[in-house]
Amino acid sequence: MIIHKSMMLWFTYDPKKRFEKELYKVWRTTLNFDLIENRLLIHLYQTDKNYFMLPASKSKIGINVYFLFDIVIDVPNTRIQHRRYDFKKRLFINPELVELA
Repeated sequence: MIIHKSMMLWFTYDPKKRFEKELYKVWRTTLNFDLIENRLLIHLYQTDKNYFMLPASKSKIGINVYFLFDIVIDVPNTRIQHRRYDFKKRLFINPELVELA
């Protein structure tokens, strides 16, 4: 969780680490998820999209991989604006092409 431009950004709590596991299935190199978490959150917020693309150059399988999220903005009992990103699924086609974005 981070605060960026007075907006709290965070991924939903996931004890089974479903998002991390899906990411590591296609990510070419090994790295700690905590190192990329903040960059992903800022990227999702700044692009105002509910998905991000892992380019083919960084993918084990050599094709673009898309990770789709639900964006939740109405979490009760918060004093600051926020966006929570709930991981939905991994896709191999652009979500905008199938109207999921």
